[in-house]
Amino acid sequence: NITDYAIVDVLPSNNDANSSKFSGDYMVKVVLPNTIGDVSVTCSKVASSKLKSEVFNENNGFEQCDVLNSFVQATAIRISGIKINANDGIDDIRVIIRPVGNNYSDKYVNKFVGGSRTYSQTESNEIEVRVVSRSISGRVFVDSNEDGIETKGDTYLKDIPVTIYKLDSDNNITKIGETVTNEKGEYKFKNLDEGRYKVRANYDNSKYDLTLRYATQDTAVDSDAYKLSDGLAEISNKRTPDESDGIRVTREVESIENMNIGLINRRSFGFDIDKFITRVDLTYNGTTNTTNYNNAKVVKIDVNNTLRATSKVYYGIKISNNSTSAGYVKLINESIPLGSVFDESDEINKGWFYSNGELKNISLENDLIMPGETRYLQIALKVPSQAEARNYINTVTILDVEKYENDEAYESDLAQSSIYNLGEAISYAGENWHVINVKNNGDDQLITLLADSSPNNIKLGHTSSANDIYKWSTSNINNYINGQYLNENNLDVATLVPASICDDASGLPVASYGGSLEVDGTCQSGQYNSYNVRVLTEKEFIMLKTSGLSDLSWLYGDSDFWLQNSFFLPQDHDLYGRLTEETNVKNLAKYVDKSTSSVRTGYDENISRWVKANTAKQVRPVITVSSNNILGAYSGY
Repeated sequence: NITDYAIVDVLPSNNDANSSKFSGDYMVKVVLPNTIGDVSVTCSKVASSKLKSEVFNENNGFEQCDVLNSFVQATAIRISGIKINANDGIDDIRVIIRPVGNNYSDKYVNKFVGGSRTYSQTESNEIEVRVVSRSISGRVFVDSNEDGIETKGDTYLKDIPVTIYKLDSDNNITKIGETVTNEKGEYKFKNLDEGRYKVRANYDNSKYDLTLRYATQDTAVDSDAYKLSDGLAEISNKRTPDESDGIRVTREVESIENMNIGLINRRSFGFDIDKFITRVDLTYNGTTNTTNYNNAKVVKIDVNNTLRATSKVYYGIKISNNSTSAGYVKLINESIPLGSVFDESDEINKGWFYSNGELKNISLENDLIMPGETRYLQIALKVPSQAEARNYINTVTILDVEKYENDEAYESDLAQSSIYNLGEAISYAGENWHVINVKNNGDDQLITLLADSSPNNIKLGHTSSANDIYKWSTSNINNYINGQYLNENNLDVATLVPASICDDASGLPVASYGGSLEVDGTCQSGQYNSYNVRVLTEKEFIMLKTSGLSDLSWLYGDSDFWLQNSFFLPQDHDLYGRLTEETNVKNLAKYVDKSTSSVRTGYDENISRWVKANTAKQVRPVITVSSNNILGAYSGY
């Protein structure tokens, strides 16, 4: 039997050795069991850092206090004179802490020591009490491929208003908080009580619609929202049968994450066109004065005698794709005011031509304009001297557009791979590459790679004599990449997968491309060659440009580069300015213009002449190789 057992409890203090961390302060009270008998309960107010966890240490400053009847301030308590018979115990002693000014995530850690003068003291287990901040969080993402899953390449929406409501027992809702998403599309509601909740988000219904709900079994990446009304999404559960049940926050669940809202872009297509005056050259009495205008819509020119004044008005034309779909502006029509004169020989007016008495432009017909992108044209009109003052009203109209339609069969080849992903950087055979296509091939994958931009690869283009039909087999590019390139870079030809390329452009329809891959079109002449190394095709460039990858700097490179296409030099035109008769393919080829990130054809407005194939541009090889070979380059087998 023990008659002098004592307990000392050094109470939690902020940042103590037990890792307690909390705000504010607290009061303490002790509740003894009725069976404990006559004991002494004392308190200490000595700073916790100076207290010793020793039962009978007389320097701990314990003194009488009213801790049994009320809450008091103390740093430690001691209960002494406890009697415990052999093979027996005492009922629980309760130490109650009442915090004042605490915050969510505060932590209180506590343990005590006990002993008698006869036996050495022992230490209790440690307990931890936290102030729980229960939360609901998620993300608002734009589902780029509309599969209902948040995947690599999806974007996030900032500043989307999100509101949380609490449900009562009758399922009535009360708004208790609101926030907006951050730059990562994230929202979070903290410090929630136990209960049931609903989350609602407002989105621009003219731009977005909701994606699929619960598209997979992976609750971390799927979308949980359904449409409550146009522009309003709601999340009321996580895969529970009853949608009105609410998101349940319980004592056991501290945080509920990945309550995500997936949106898809609403589809629209069209272009906006705007015209403005940039400059006027006014010639009066033999003197020309130039006035620059800041894209003015209306300009007034004052002259003393209109019979002595002539002018030249420069117009800028802005074409913007404010829709969600890429496309081409095939034909633009210019309305010339009566009394104005169009000078076809004027360098400013390149690209404009007369057709059936109307002024037209087709320079953008092969330029894929992505959503958010803008293109600019210019034109200048002369105004001769007039007998009297008058107004000149000039308009421009888009007559024909074409929406870019994705090739679904080709898109399926660009599916994400568990080994390699579209746009991934790879070092192989002494070169730096990026993945532009992935195809499953039994146990491995066929990886198509585009060499990174390099000034060492500046070469001439698809040269041939002026009257010869263009053939890929005779081009300087083919000779370089299927000859020198393989030798210079020590590529193992046996590991490369050859591509079948149409060698003869003469049998293709007008405006088709010679030297294309077989999958890009039928070679009517039937003349194909197989090559281990080739150049990027226009179709591949467009597919990559529209793939949704956030970083395409590697694709555009640091210089213009050749594509594996050639085209017919326009001669006679129809209403749209297109070739009316087949002609020999000239020394011309398509290339990617670094300045506009677009495909250029023939006439280059930047240098004011037709681009010939003997112009030096980068040649960036494309190869296809088994993933096993690429892995072997890393692992050494």
